[in-house]
Amino acid sequence: MSSEYAAEREAFGQPIGAYQGIGHPLADDVINADGGRLLLWQTLRAVADQHAEAGAMISQVFWWANRTATTAVAHALHTFGGYGLTEEYDIQLYHRRAKAWGLALGDPQQELVRAGRRQLLGERTSLPDVGTLAIDFEPPTGGEALADETRALFAKVIDPQKHVLHDHSFESHAWDVHHALGEARLLFPAWPEEWGGRGADADAVRASHAVWQEVGYAPPSTSVTRLVGDAVMLFGTQELKEEVLPGFGRGQSTASLGYTEPSCGSDVFAAKTRAVRDGDHWIINGQKMFTSGANLAKYVFLVARTDPDAPKHRGVTMFLVPLDDPGVEIQPVYTFMDERTNATFYTDVRIPDRYRIGEVNGGVKVLSSALSQEQSGGTYHRNIRAMAAAVEDWLQGREVGGRPQLEDPATLARLAKAYTYANISEGLGHRILATWLAGGADMAFGPAAKIFSTESFITVSEDLLDLAAPDSLRRGKEGLGLVEMGYRHSSATTIYGGTSEVLRSMVAERRLGLPRSRG
Repeated sequence: MSSEYAAEREAFGQPIGAYQGIGHPLADDVINADGGRLLLWQTLRAVADQHAEAGAMISQVFWWANRTATTAVAHALHTFGGYGLTEEYDIQLYHRRAKAWGLALGDPQQELVRAGRRQLLGERTSLPDVGTLAIDFEPPTGGEALADETRALFAKVIDPQKHVLHDHSFESHAWDVHHALGEARLLFPAWPEEWGGRGADADAVRASHAVWQEVGYAPPSTSVTRLVGDAVMLFGTQELKEEVLPGFGRGQSTASLGYTEPSCGSDVFAAKTRAVRDGDHWIINGQKMFTSGANLAKYVFLVARTDPDAPKHRGVTMFLVPLDDPGVEIQPVYTFMDERTNATFYTDVRIPDRYRIGEVNGGVKVLSSALSQEQSGGTYHRNIRAMAAAVEDWLQGREVGGRPQLEDPATLARLAKAYTYANISEGLGHRILATWLAGGADMAFGPAAKIFSTESFITVSEDLLDLAAPDSLRRGKEGLGLVEMGYRHSSATTIYGGTSEVLRSMVAERRLGLPRSRG
């Protein structure tokens, strides 16, 4: 209702839905509502299966639904402005009832305490009969053979004492593992055999990728190279495909992303790096920031301005630039997440036209395809659960006021909240896969999942760091070290792959039908 009203009501010469101050809260509301619906479905499935956490999830979904309804109607009332206060507009009915219905069963905050007792202390509860359900959250069957092969290879090449696991940074890249996966054609099994893949179907690819998550080996260098390789397959010339794809597929080389510049962050189409045509070649000059993985890579997938007189979205072109060109300089930049990224400089870099990807001034189409792969929920729900589990372990044997701290209502509520965020993040991620497999329309489900999961990662890591203080200040890669490391790492997740602000605009436009908020 509020989105329809915001698309019609005008102020200062444009629909009020074009203002991010209106559209972004509504985008958050629809994400939270969708997340609540998915959590309800997860809960029903858990009850039907008599899952150990079903009782806790009942309390989680009640708390979340009450919270989301209260916030959503408050934003809706604000969107309607003074009209929303009148009895002639129905929105005031929702405002009253959304709050009142939840309170009929008592304080919703107590449901978090109850969820904590059920999940962490083993409190039993009777479960209702939900009947036969036609919904489940299990991945499609199929692909077990490729998954088994992937698992066997990891068991052979991964050394937990040597390799960095459960670390989503470029520091976790290991060339020996990368080479082994490439030689076995397991880096990108969906790719055709001629480019180093298996030509595997979607079920086999999904099953194989699940093993990566299971093992914990997930360097971004692999996902970035897959993204760039897919773009080359879609938009590159045959000559370029034959030059670069076999090296990517067989694990001999990787790629990095050259999007961000010192003067433009998420607004990649405002790039000032120039590419000027000179016959059958292009001459590139400029600078990129945060070219993570460039120190490992053979190529950079670079956006450059090719028509300075055209509108910014129509004057850029994508190139695959070899990083061993003498005009390329790579300077390290270190972050407080213990990661290395890079500043890259391009001085009279001369490359043949075959390194152009897509049409001249057609970079928007190429880059939009690539960005869609980055904008998803990822696996941050795993980080959240790992942090919560680490705090649970730390709480064992600790007392507050002569009682076990794990029995403290405030502690139980905080841990239950963390698991609620994790469950919803996972559900939003499942929706992306389900929509893709069903051939559904793109309703910005990927951006929605990324917004929720990364914002949740920040919220939960901050709260768990407080809960376990001061012991949580110790650095490490196990125990409470996961919380401290998660707190630092989470800060970047709402930035790369599209900032939350940019993605909220996408949700507002695609999911709610609001007018564009950026031009």
